[in-house]
Amino acid sequence: MRQLALFLGLTWAWSWGLWWPYVVYLETKSLPFGLGPFFETAHQWAAWGPFVAAMVTALVFSGGSGVKQLLARGGKVKFAAKYYGFMLLVFPVLIGGALWAAVLLGENIPLGEAWDAPQFLLIAFIFILLLGGPLQEEFGWRGILLPKLLDRTGPEAASILIGLIWGLWHLPLFFMPAQSFYYERPIWGLVLSTTLISFFFTWLYKRTGGSIWAMLILHTMYNFSHYVFPSLENDLAATLLWPLQLVVVALIIWDWRRQREI
Repeated sequence: MRQLALFLGLTWAWSWGLWWPYVVYLETKSLPFGLGPFFETAHQWAAWGPFVAAMVTALVFSGGSGVKQLLARGGKVKFAAKYYGFMLLVFPVLIGGALWAAVLLGENIPLGEAWDAPQFLLIAFIFILLLGGPLQEEFGWRGILLPKLLDRTGPEAASILIGLIWGLWHLPLFFMPAQSFYYERPIWGLVLSTTLISFFFTWLYKRTGGSIWAMLILHTMYNFSHYVFPSLENDLAATLLWPLQLVVVALIIWDWRRQREI
């Protein structure tokens, strides 16, 4: 419990401590002691909260060897090819499928900038992996938080708890106009999505023996798929995505229960 408390406390202190003052600065154009320009730059480091908290938590409770072990899980790349298939395909199929279904139902949805310059898709993938969320978050959410929750509860409850925490952690971004992916949408939509897809991450985590590499790629594919298939730009496509994700969640829960019965 102490590890969970330290990790969550540091994550929120780092991320929200940099994000919320910037939100205030955007609203008031002023902060005490002339700190506005500092937070205007420093808020860009806020997303590294889970990563920093994970490393500090590992260091405090397990020393340097704990940090090495945590980082080593980020290089755990050897597992069955079918799990690579899952991590690379599940989100393009679901997100692209929701977009395709909406088009079939009569929606006119522009494909967006990704299709204007497809030669840069690999660069976009690498950028998302390193600076678009996965690296900043997964060593925390699935490196520290998930295994600690799985020690105390089942995978269903662990997935729900992480999904709620993961979604609510993004809350300050919904008050930043420049963050159009969040600012123009309701927070409950993101929380619902993170809760549903947390089941995907937990299932893959268990199947790959706790590989953070698998978590990094799965998270990258989620963000990358939304970049390639802009389903969230259309209300119908966004709405269709939830039941598609729910079907996968149901299959995952069925698989967990089947495994417990064997």
